[in-house]
Amino acid sequence: MTIWEFAKKAGVSIATISRAMNPQTRHQVSPATLERLEFLAKKYTYTPNPSAQHLRGSSFKTIGVLLPHLGGIFFSDYYAKVLAGVADALLTTDYRFKVILLKPKESKWDQHNFRVSESVDGLIVTHWPNFFSEASVLEKLKLPCVVINDPQRNIKAYFSTGDNRMGGHLAARYLQSKGHRRVAVFTGRTWSGDSRMRFRGFQATFKKLSPECRIEVLQGDYQEKKAEELTEHLVKTRPDITAIFCCNDLMACGVLKKLKELDIRCPEDISVIGYDDDQRAQTSQPPLTTVRVPLYDLTKDATERLVKHLQNNGEKKVFFGERVFPVEIVERESVAKLGQAKSPAGHRRERVVKLFYKSGNSLKK
Repeated sequence: MTIWEFAKKAGVSIATISRAMNPQTRHQVSPATLERLEFLAKKYTYTPNPSAQHLRGSSFKTIGVLLPHLGGIFFSDYYAKVLAGVADALLTTDYRFKVILLKPKESKWDQHNFRVSESVDGLIVTHWPNFFSEASVLEKLKLPCVVINDPQRNIKAYFSTGDNRMGGHLAARYLQSKGHRRVAVFTGRTWSGDSRMRFRGFQATFKKLSPECRIEVLQGDYQEKKAEELTEHLVKTRPDITAIFCCNDLMACGVLKKLKELDIRCPEDISVIGYDDDQRAQTSQPPLTTVRVPLYDLTKDATERLVKHLQNNGEKKVFFGERVFPVEIVERESVAKLGQAKSPAGHRRERVVKLFYKSGNSLKK
């Protein structure tokens, strides 16, 4: 039933129907009329058209969450934390969210009108290079955007991210403290700003502390299978390598799997350190030492800021900025101290290694 048909049944104007169905204008309609319209709406199963409502200036009260349409995506700890952060941030609000799974397109989604076609007031975007040709497109979407990770400077969007350069710095400092000087780094996809910053932080710190060090850099694309292939190649061509730093835990788990297949002990023969601290890092064999990123916290905080912006008539204002969350090393059992026997059984399986900046950009444990 259209709004015109419903108005005729109810014997009121279309404007009255519109005011009654909009929470922001319901107070303008008398209680008796509201009661009658609600009764008729149930009787005739009338539902307001959200697109038509929005054309009249009201809000959808809906946030869209852009995720890449990948096989098994909802088994991913990464995306589970993102969705948990969004859901918990909206729990006490009158906003809801919808998941928008987008498949890769050669032409990207630069011209897509998400506001009209998806009926959303704002977007939460993961891995923006999967969807848009460049970050500046975010300014042209005509709705507020929160971007999780891969920040870009001077772009009119709000970026929420972990401190990637510091994460690489901490990983390098940690391996140095364990005596490792011949290391390999498995980087992420070429478009990933996070991966680049992690590597730069790692490389700068490692070379500063040990100018004679050697770093073998291999592109793992954030993929477990690719990391397995690179590991097999690495142990054949670089037998001097004592540790591998992976720019995400998925690759680190691939390294652990391949080392076990090759009968190479971790950490006794080769140490492995990951990045993210996803669920598999805790259950892998051995449990994975990694850089913990507060993904749930940074997503929840960003979603709360987006809702606050929208509640303050933010649809008509530019929403941009950046918040960088601190990261930390979580020490488990996948990194050995060179020249030292393995710790006895029964030692604590996990601890957070606190590394703090001091003056002169030095670190002290």
